[in-house]
Amino acid sequence: MIIIFISWFLVLLYVLFILRFYWSWTQLKVIELTTTQAQKISMVIAIRNEEEQLTDLFKSIQDLDYPKSHYEVILVNDHSDDSSLLLMEQFKSSDPELNISIITLSEKEIGKKAALKNAFTKTKYDIIQCTDGDCILPQYWLQHCAQAFKNPKTKLISGGIKLIHDLSFFQRIQSLELLSLIASGGAAIGMQKPIMSNGANMAFRKEILEINNEDVLQSHLASGDDVFLLQEVKKVYGAEAISFIKDQNYWVQTKAEPKVSEWINQRLRWVSKSAGYKDQFLVFTSLLVFLVNLVLVILFIGSFFYFQLVNTLLYLFILKGITDYIFLKQSASDSSQKHLVKWFIPLNFIYPFFISYTAIAGQFKGFTWKNRVYKK
Repeated sequence: MIIIFISWFLVLLYVLFILRFYWSWTQLKVIELTTTQAQKISMVIAIRNEEEQLTDLFKSIQDLDYPKSHYEVILVNDHSDDSSLLLMEQFKSSDPELNISIITLSEKEIGKKAALKNAFTKTKYDIIQCTDGDCILPQYWLQHCAQAFKNPKTKLISGGIKLIHDLSFFQRIQSLELLSLIASGGAAIGMQKPIMSNGANMAFRKEILEINNEDVLQSHLASGDDVFLLQEVKKVYGAEAISFIKDQNYWVQTKAEPKVSEWINQRLRWVSKSAGYKDQFLVFTSLLVFLVNLVLVILFIGSFFYFQLVNTLLYLFILKGITDYIFLKQSASDSSQKHLVKWFIPLNFIYPFFISYTAIAGQFKGFTWKNRVYKK
């Protein structure tokens, strides 16, 4: 049957692909911090309705081990209708030693990309470090950022994200799935074939915003400021200008989605930006991951009608699972998240259905984000 041939071809290609990612991940080095003169950094945070998270974020900013004279904090209020703006103002007045600016978007400026574009034009320093309003920053975050940019050839750096989760099965599964994305993004950067970054932990030189007059962030799409910025740097400066910081002291923390429906909604938002993908390796990688998981779903359904598909399904499912496990076990160990590995088996059963649904639905179905509805 043609479906068996196609399935074997895709899964074997996927196995080679993931093993290459695994090797690249292991080659990423953790660079020890050295005592150097601090560089000046502009921290940019777009905020909308984050009243429950801001106290922890602001405390982590105050706890940063970095000279306050060498960084500024630009907070952008994206039409929050809770107490977020009040908390920003309280934070600004509570620490006069820290240079904090608050920007409130006009009625015509809506969304994270508008917030970022507004803030970028007002930054004072060459290095811009971005995070989100629901994150907690590690103590040596800016030190790692500054050290990475000691290399004048470095134009953009990407870092990891850990989820703060409770004891629920769902949130642990979610944490492991996010780790797979972070590790894949880091491995691809290590291969000098960068495909993804996350705006919750990304820094870049201001000069890349002045590359040309095009809309680098692709403002017509609600999501994807991080990926599109990375693609632009890769196109103009080359993949060698992008680095991934593997050290745990550069990884930020954020809360896991509390409900399955919100996790799915988040992935629909992420998939929505795929319409703007131009990088061939990114398109190939996304398509391969989708097709491999889709054929497993097709084989599963088909095995109820054609018994000869059962063996193919079992062999390919186990082969893919072993390969994914090798990669995830290593990345979990390197990111101090070994406790998540025991949740690999249930994730391995759920993921083909999850990724197949979100990849297809994301092309047609809208999503909600920060109490805003985005339609297709």
